Amino acid sequence: MATATLSRPQSARTITPRDLISVGKAAAILGVSTQTIRDMLSRGELEGFTLTSGHRRLSRRTVLAAGGFDTGEDIEREKVIVYCRVSTHRQSSEKKTGDSDLGRQIKRLEKVAREKYPDRELITIKDIGSGMNFEKPGLDRLISGLLSGEFRDAKLLVEHKDRLARWAVPIIEKIAEHAGVEIEYVEQSELGDEEMLVADLLAITTIFSAKLYSSRGSERRRKKLSPEFVNRATQLLNDGLTLAGVSKQLELEGFRDEKGEAVGHNVINCQIAQPLNKLQRIIPGKETPVQRYIRENTEEKPLNYRVKTTDLYADYVQWCKREKVTPVSKYRLTSNLPNKVSRVGYLKGIIVKGKNLHTTVKVVKENARTTYTNEMLKKFCEQHGLSFSHARQKMQIR
Repeated sequence: MATATLSRPQSARTITPRDLISVGKAAAILGVSTQTIRDMLSRGELEGFTLTSGHRRLSRRTVLAAGGFDTGEDIEREKVIVYCRVSTHRQSSEKKTGDSDLGRQIKRLEKVAREKYPDRELITIKDIGSGMNFEKPGLDRLISGLLSGEFRDAKLLVEHKDRLARWAVPIIEKIAEHAGVEIEYVEQSELGDEEMLVADLLAITTIFSAKLYSSRGSERRRKKLSPEFVNRATQLLNDGLTLAGVSKQLELEGFRDEKGEAVGHNVINCQIAQPLNKLQRIIPGKETPVQRYIRENTEEKPLNYRVKTTDLYADYVQWCKREKVTPVSKYRLTSNLPNKVSRVGYLKGIIVKGKNLHTTVKVVKENARTTYTNEMLKKFCEQHGLSFSHARQKMQIR
């Protein structure tokens, strides 16, 4: 990269092309004409020099300083990006030597970056995953930085071309080229074109086989549940029970899978609850028993009406027995109450219809004593020349 040194006796500093802007851009920053910029150059108010092509360039720092902006000596340092990738988590975990394949790869590339580009900002991006997989977070970070201009004029260091990707490397290289980013492969591959083609073919076959075996294995591991089990679990979920509550209730009722084993909440979630939730997004679900109990048996009141949570839950359990539905937990019941019902200690602002389970608390309002206190304070403030409103606020009198 070409550099030029401005010969200024008080502060000689090296200028790179990134620090320079054109006369027109300087005029746009300061909001003046290009002739005014040339006059400021001739008066020595701005730093600038002439290129071998005859064009004049100005120091971005002095233009920003002239406009009253923060010059920020270290703003937008050029970057050097290190991208490292391994295929499996085993290669990223530390071995007995205290190091890993991914760790050694990062150290090698960061060493090269510091030696070749000591003045650039170092950014390390690492990935764990197949070179055929384009959903890796590190690769997504790299491509988004290239497309957004964040990595413009940066250097990208990669150990081998196959570390960048196993497929569509020319596309990534083209994106980097348009972003002004130069890719450097630190260690050139020793494989020829035919050997590289064979390696790519083996990689594709390996990935395809792994996905095939994984899908077959997941089908084998998938528990086979009877229609009665699914129907009962669906009913309990619609009744408002949690996944853990459904699993426990089914175990108490003697439901098992085909091997005679109890079914955990994870299986119920994957095979029943998730498909049910997707269906309910399309077809709105009916009112749950908990919601029906609250609608039919409770009534909202002012906050001075209070009922014990245990009393409300006991009434709900008795209602479930009459309706022959499975009761949910106490937390599940109270979480379905209206938002304006306070749940600190007692349940405030609700009663049970037709039953004397609630209590009322007297609300203290402004009384004669408060009025008398205000009159006393006002008289005191008049005698001593004080502000009544300020004194009232300090004493927190209403």
